[in-house]
This record gives sequence, C-alpha cells and structure tokens, in this order.
Amino acid sequence: MRHDTDSDAPTGVGPAPDAPIDVGPDTPAGTHLGTLALPLGDRLAGELADLADARGLSVEELAGEAVERYVRFEATLVRHEAMRLALKHGALLRRLGE
Repeated sequence: MRHDTDSDAPTGVGPAPDAPIDVGPDTPAGTHLGTLALPLGDRLAGELADLADARGLSVEELAGEAVERYVRFEATLVRHEAMRLALKHGALLRRLGE
C-alpha cells in the first residue's frame, strides 16, 4: 500500500493528506493497476454519487474519468517543467551527452 500525501496538490484536487491509496504492487507505467480504494468521507462520497447520477454514470465510471483527467493534468505539468529545465540547461545537457 502506498500513502500519497502530496501537499503541493491544488486545493480540492487529489487525495486528502494521509488518505491511503491502495493500487496493489508497483507496476511499470502503462500497465493495469487493478482496483483503487479511496476513503472519500460522507460529504464527498455523496457529492460524487449525486454527480454520477446526474450524468447517468456509475460512481466508478465518474471516478475513473476524474482520475484520468487529474493524471493528464499532472503529466502536463511535469512535461512543461521538464521542457523548461531542458531549455534552461540545454548547453549543459549537450556537453554531458558528448
């Protein structure tokens, strides 16, 4: 079990601090992780159920969409930071690659 306590996550996005995220054994990127168990609390669970009902989706489908959207957003931030660092330190990276 991995405990995700990312305090840099935007407010209202991502797991609450100390919320356990059980994704099973570590797996390479792009492989199936299996079941994800998130303790949401009564308020958030109710809001998720209401939103899923309003959209005609199951709670699992809506949660899957939300996780996918969040992962894409975070991956974009990481790519932008990597590009910024590569541009800033391009000369050094070229010298190291020689």
